[in-house]
Amino acid sequence: FVPSPTGKHIAYGVSIGGSEISTTYIKNVSTGATVEITKILSRGSGWNSDGSVFFYYRVRADAVPGSPDFGRGGSCWMHRLGTPPNTDIEVFRNSEGPDFDGMEDDLPVVRGALGSNWILGMHLLNGNDISQVYVTKAQDLLDGKSWCQILWAITKAKFCT
Repeated sequence: FVPSPTGKHIAYGVSIGGSEISTTYIKNVSTGATVEITKILSRGSGWNSDGSVFFYYRVRADAVPGSPDFGRGGSCWMHRLGTPPNTDIEVFRNSEGPDFDGMEDDLPVVRGALGSNWILGMHLLNGNDISQVYVTKAQDLLDGKSWCQILWAITKAKFCT
């Protein structure tokens, strides 16, 4: 589960029978209203600073559970509260980013920070260790602009403008 920074919503995943094939939901804490975001294997990633946008990771739509490539090619999606989930947009993909240098099964993660207009995009090496970090301003992400890489494999860093 991933609570929103305002505490008004909570995103959570449900896996039936220990399948680890999660369906993601967002619940309004005060009303109890729940919205199903996707049935595709997904995991909460993070919220933007004001809790109006939720980011989540999901596997490819054609991924087959148990196949060797099941976890490859996943991406992070952006859901704006109050909009239909079928209008969600893909914002950060596996193997994406300027100067990307990683493995095809890296796990992309997107997160915002309370009080900040910056959004982080990270690639987790084999789903665990941060291998690359990107930033963009929240409005730039909404406008479809690209990411700026600030860290690569914990050994190289640069600044974005």
